[in-house]
Amino acid sequence: MVIASVNSGTSVFGGFVVFSVLGFMAKQQNVDISDVVNAGPGLAFITYPKAVTQMPVSPLWAALFFFMIFLIGIDSQVL
Repeated sequence: MVIASVNSGTSVFGGFVVFSVLGFMAKQQNVDISDVVNAGPGLAFITYPKAVTQMPVSPLWAALFFFMIFLIGIDSQVL
């Protein structure tokens, strides 16, 4: 029960993070959210890093983002 709850909570939190970043970028560029990025790798490797560079202490967030991508890759190889 705990693992399922944590997994669901992490997914919901991740959704809030991604869509708030996309909303911020759409508002900043004065375009619709659908015009910011298409689905797929463009979201992870183009749009999100562009948003991370606009955050305070951006090198830290960029390092954490790419470390997370690395861990996801390792996890995919193990499981």
